[in-house]
Amino acid sequence: MSKYKFNKDERYAVWKVLGPNCQWCKEPVAFKDCHIDHIIPESILTDSEKLEDVLSKYGLTSEFDINSFENWIPTHPSCNQSKS
Repeated sequence: MSKYKFNKDERYAVWKVLGPNCQWCKEPVAFKDCHIDHIIPESILTDSEKLEDVLSKYGLTSEFDINSFENWIPTHPSCNQSKS
């Protein structure tokens, strides 16, 4: 479960820019039903060693913000909640 609270404008921007499809199953998702998911999980923010490892693995700097548009994708609620 995300600790970051997405506002309506952020949700709409992610849904509009990345397309109205769930990024996990590729099926259409209506904006009103859309969840926003983190590509790199927000949960690693509490584990500095794991965070450093993931950032390094993907060639990202320590300035990369997990709670930013670059790390968000639109998903169905069921797709977002079925993974861990």
